[in-house]
Amino acid sequence: MFEIALAIGIFSYSIFFLGLLGFIYPFVLIGTTLLFWGIFFWYKKEMILSFLQSFSPKHKSIFFQLAIIYLILQTVINSIGLFGPEIGFDATWYHLTLPKLYLLYHMIVHIPGGILYYSDMPKLTEMLYTVGLSFGSDFFARGIHFLFGIATLFALYRLGRKFFSPTWALLLPVIFYSNLVVGWESISGYIDLARTFFTVAALLAFFTWIETKKQQYFLYSAIFVAFTIGTKLLALPDIAVYTFVLLFLESNTLPLLLRIKQAGMFVGIVALCLLPWCVFSFIHTGNPIYPMLSPVYQVSDFWEILNPLFLLKSVWDTFAQASDPVHPIFLALLPFGIMYWKKLWKEFRLPFIFALGGLVAWYITPQTGGGRYILPYLSMLSVVAVFILTQLHKKWQTVFVVFIALVACWSLAYRSVANAKFLPLIFHKETEVHFMQKYLQFNLGDFYDIDGYFAHHIKPTDTVLLYGFHNLYYVDFPFIDSSWVKKGDAFNYVAVLGNGMPERFRYWTLIYFNPVSQVRVYSLKGQTWYY
Repeated sequence: MFEIALAIGIFSYSIFFLGLLGFIYPFVLIGTTLLFWGIFFWYKKEMILSFLQSFSPKHKSIFFQLAIIYLILQTVINSIGLFGPEIGFDATWYHLTLPKLYLLYHMIVHIPGGILYYSDMPKLTEMLYTVGLSFGSDFFARGIHFLFGIATLFALYRLGRKFFSPTWALLLPVIFYSNLVVGWESISGYIDLARTFFTVAALLAFFTWIETKKQQYFLYSAIFVAFTIGTKLLALPDIAVYTFVLLFLESNTLPLLLRIKQAGMFVGIVALCLLPWCVFSFIHTGNPIYPMLSPVYQVSDFWEILNPLFLLKSVWDTFAQASDPVHPIFLALLPFGIMYWKKLWKEFRLPFIFALGGLVAWYITPQTGGGRYILPYLSMLSVVAVFILTQLHKKWQTVFVVFIALVACWSLAYRSVANAKFLPLIFHKETEVHFMQKYLQFNLGDFYDIDGYFAHHIKPTDTVLLYGFHNLYYVDFPFIDSSWVKKGDAFNYVAVLGNGMPERFRYWTLIYFNPVSQVRVYSLKGQTWYY
């Protein structure tokens, strides 16, 4: 598990450095991918096979076998959406759009302007998506995110085995995979499953270090925390959680200076691994963690997060009312958690502190991501939840295990219905154009060439200046967006979403209008214009 997580990070950094050097060409990325992973799997094949065999249901309990069957069924259901097109907002905004632009420009570049300001953030997962798109379809890019969800199942089971028997440990991946947000994210080019995988890998390495006292696992843990932040900058508070544990909990029998040295080493390793991303951001924006600490990114209000009513509202909204709901087992077990808090503190202190630290880390970051923002921290919450289950009377254990099973069945049914919309498209009973008309949000700035006008009329030698669009992933012609156009840029068409035609082009002639997508195209008799 650690070797795979480390290899993924090294591979992503390799693509980043290739991009900085201007080698983002499909043949380079495909060749690099086949060579890198071919060598890795050749040398690690025995380790991987041995690891997979540990999940064999042979000689395991009936519950264990049923759990494996559920996970396989959920995997199959979740995979259906991969065969349809991407319709997720953030994915078509920047997670997949940036890799597409990198392939267009053949290098990793800074994108100025107010739309793709995330181009300066760490992009560990987007580097992998760049490789996926180089294979010719976002199916491969989104498939990478899907595989991160599968890898998280294995990592969670390994984490659970640090504390529980195989049967109890398998509850962790069951709880995780029956979160509806996981099913949705598994078919989309978001990055939260990648962040969750590295979060669990970091925890697993940390607890392995505590167990074995081998420094290599300490190093792994710090590197994986860096990979987590490299995937999503909102994971920065994770550093504080680990620092707190190293200073005040795990090392409390060591001299103070040694504890400080240990924590400093951990933070130093994280910072060193993040340095390439921070340097890239600083060069282009003057801010190593842009867009954080800048006017373009909303931060949590300090006084608001101190308000206990806001805390209760945030917890309730995320755990009970989010559009992408979190597993209800956490709220269901909360009264028992309060009842057993002394036992948790005495016998299960470190996992308990990591769970609380994760909740704090989630809470102090902007509450804009629904259930997916707390997804990485559900790993230790799940560990604590299973520990509470092991302390209950068998009657209550049966009740909650049945409850978890019912939620798993509900997840299967819900995701089956949700993914059913892709079936007519997959079986060619519906065209992609018709599908996109139904599911893209043109009122929020999505672009799609519904009637093929751009494909038939915009030549490779043309350039279109875009106004008012937000999600540019499906733009498949030469273009310049108004957010990064600069003086001297040449174009011979102007495309506008809605009625927002700039005054300077008012005398251009309207040559196309689509009432569904609200796209208008203007031309000045085919002449080339310089901005």
